[in-house]
Amino acid sequence: MPSLEVPLKLLLFIDKRPMFAEHVRQIRQHVEGLGGEVVPVLEVIDVSEQPYLAEHFRLVVTPTLIKISTAGRQTLTGSDIISQIDYWWSRW
Repeated sequence: MPSLEVPLKLLLFIDKRPMFAEHVRQIRQHVEGLGGEVVPVLEVIDVSEQPYLAEHFRLVVTPTLIKISTAGRQTLTGSDIISQIDYWWSRW
């Protein structure tokens, strides 16, 4: 029987700074390797291409990772997003 569980949605907001391409790759690889019962869906959003989403979520800094699930929303910011994901993963 297929799972009816809603996936964990992760929105990663970035801008066009060159360093973010490698940062996105590392975050994507890290999230895919975490495993577990819930399969995360990671969507990368460039704030210069979709500024209305940055405004909607009231973002003031990049990078920002927003976790959206039935349990609620959580925002992680800064250059240490991977370590923050590791800390919160078991709680999500």
